Amino acid sequence: MFTKNRTLKLAAAGAGAVALAALSTSAWASGGPGVIVGTDSSATWHDVSAATATVANTDEVIFNAYDATTSSTVTMGCRTASSTGQVHSGPFAPEIADINTVAFSTCHGPGGTMTVSKVGTAPWTLYATGGYTDANNDTIVTGYVDNVNAHVKTSPLSTVCNFDVTGLALGSFNETTQTLTVDETGFSGDLLLSNVGGSGTGTGSGCLGDLHNGDPADFQATLSVSSADGAINVVQNLP
Repeated sequence: MFTKNRTLKLAAAGAGAVALAALSTSAWASGGPGVIVGTDSSATWHDVSAATATVANTDEVIFNAYDATTSSTVTMGCRTASSTGQVHSGPFAPEIADINTVAFSTCHGPGGTMTVSKVGTAPWTLYATGGYTDANNDTIVTGYVDNVNAHVKTSPLSTVCNFDVTGLALGSFNETTQTLTVDETGFSGDLLLSNVGGSGTGTGSGCLGDLHNGDPADFQATLSVSSADGAINVVQNLP
């Protein structure tokens, strides 16, 4: 069930990204879809930062994983998260933004304190798939964050929980509030666990045996996005 849903979503998302890339390239002379940062619609990268709210005793990041074999849902969370990256003004490139750094703080799960970290230097990429109109009409733009690659472990005793999570997470960008909401739910299989137990053999288990390689994960967070160059707007037709 999870694999089928993941295949369908990836196929649809991939087709959308290809179509948007082709459209933005061919239609550039007459406008075409793209991004405006402040007043800049030229093909330029702009530095951005993002962060969740900070609310006492509240997890602003929710991360769960599910194992069908044991019918176990493992619930994890972090108080806050922040990131830095770049958004690409002008035509879709085909991504609209790269997330270069991600930091999670005060994380917890089975076994107590956990650490969550981005794996490698490759950026997580943000794509827009719909919901955008024109520069004067703020909307909620739908899309997804791809190339997610994170490592999760209990600290200091990593033998309790230790795994990687990779894939994509659905989400949206609210142009009015300049907030990015990641809302990957339903254990669709867009995000999958691997290297569970840190064995690297594909046979590991983790979180006291409740999780295994190939288990699906959910991820939810809302981050306020800011750029010194101005507000970010995804538009149907560039000026």
